[in-house]
Amino acid sequence: MTQNDPTPNENNEIKVFDIPTRMFHWAFAISIVMAFSIGKFADDDSPIYPFHMFFGAMAITAVLFRIVWGIIGTKYARFSAFNLNPFALPAYLKSAFDKNAPASAKRNPASSIAAIGMMIFGILIPLSGYGMLTATTRAQGGQFHEIHETFATLIILIALVHIAGVIVYKVVKGENLGLAMLSGNKKAAAGEVGISNIAPVAGVLLLTLLGGSAFALASNYNAQTGTVNVFGKTLQVAENEKGEGEEGDEAEEAGEKGERGESKAEEARERGEKGESEAEEAREGEGKSAASNAVVIDTLSGPVTLDSKNTKAYKESESEAKETKKYEERERGEKDEKKSK
Repeated sequence: MTQNDPTPNENNEIKVFDIPTRMFHWAFAISIVMAFSIGKFADDDSPIYPFHMFFGAMAITAVLFRIVWGIIGTKYARFSAFNLNPFALPAYLKSAFDKNAPASAKRNPASSIAAIGMMIFGILIPLSGYGMLTATTRAQGGQFHEIHETFATLIILIALVHIAGVIVYKVVKGENLGLAMLSGNKKAAAGEVGISNIAPVAGVLLLTLLGGSAFALASNYNAQTGTVNVFGKTLQVAENEKGEGEEGDEAEEAGEKGERGESKAEEARERGEKGESEAEEAREGEGKSAASNAVVIDTLSGPVTLDSKNTKAYKESESEAKETKKYEERERGEKDEKKSK
């Protein structure tokens, strides 16, 4: 039945939340809590870790549906019914602690701002996770990982503040807003009327989209390799059973070692070239030194140029010359004696 009595019931309650709005609320809450819990406490090689991504996909699917429903949905589901004026927060918070303040079925600024904030992070968290899985470098992946965790922490903090507000409202005013997201009813002020169409068809559509997104990921998930194909890209969402999940890190480390090896080889080549240059300079220096130490002398056989390499030859030649000279002098002396006789 799609029709609903818009007038207040015996408890002065009217129907405010249609079926798709209530389904979105709980589907989104469960998806975020499960994704956060698995990502925070489960190991990468845990068999439940891939569900972290599955719940993230369900969360962004729910948000995208809610955005559309916020434009074309029923009266209180539309964003035009949200009170996003931050200056209205102080007055609302004061009335929330006032037991005698009149009830209203209208959207209050606290829940409106919280809802929009969580929807924004409900989109940014999966997108940052996708960026983390498709990053081309470890540094880029690390940056996306930090952003991903920051957004996840912020959405949990908003949710905790929202829950605290529901508890305070229950204690002070006696109205259980949590049950309102199950029954769809809220207490109304005088003159306020509820919705007449609770939109069950839209609820079925949302359920189909949520199930479809989860089924699509599950169908493209390979448990052995820990990968899933999303929009034509293969994403590593878990450690694979054969230990290949570490291959990317090992390959990167090997690449880094290779680069360091190439750098050392280049340094060695430079040192070798420098050594060859120094050796060449040393040889040239020896040549210059030898040339500067060369000595030209006259011998019986003519002028001879001496250096450090032929010094021995020079000494031998000089000794022979002296012996020859002594022999000639003895012969002349003997001739002179014969003549004198």
